[in-house]
Amino acid sequence: MNGQTIKAQVINNIIVAMAEHLAKDVLDILHQTIIKEFVNVNMEEITTLPVEYQNDTDQKNKYIVQLFIVKKKIKDNTKQAYLSSVKRLITLIDKPLDRIEESDISYYLSWYEKRNINAGGKKNQAITVNNERRFLSAFFTWMRKEKLIGENPVEATDPLKAIKKAN
Repeated sequence: MNGQTIKAQVINNIIVAMAEHLAKDVLDILHQTIIKEFVNVNMEEITTLPVEYQNDTDQKNKYIVQLFIVKKKIKDNTKQAYLSSVKRLITLIDKPLDRIEESDISYYLSWYEKRNINAGGKKNQAITVNNERRFLSAFFTWMRKEKLIGENPVEATDPLKAIKKAN
């Protein structure tokens, strides 16, 4: 994927595959052991075989989300808030997460702001939309740090101006 090394991809593939079989603390030990053992190993991708790992959008997104769940060390309820935002995004924008662009984020946030109007509700307030933007930004920042993407597409999207209430 994008800028990740082959070694990082292999490590991530192993961790995702083992996540459903091992407890979190054991998974962390496995991850550190693999990293330690791979320090002196060189790897290169075999490009002569038709072995594209996950070319399907849903499969690719499922893989990235699973990798986030396994590797991101934050509180579970914070993680769930991020994942809820990401799931809404990929439901509306049918693209692999590593192909999401600034225009997709702008479109999504505009939709998110107005999503309740059709059901007879009101627009989401700026602070609510900005929270959604912040969750997505944190997720895409994680993807960038993992070298799954080159840049965070949310960074170019400005937050909405929120009206401050008087005390």
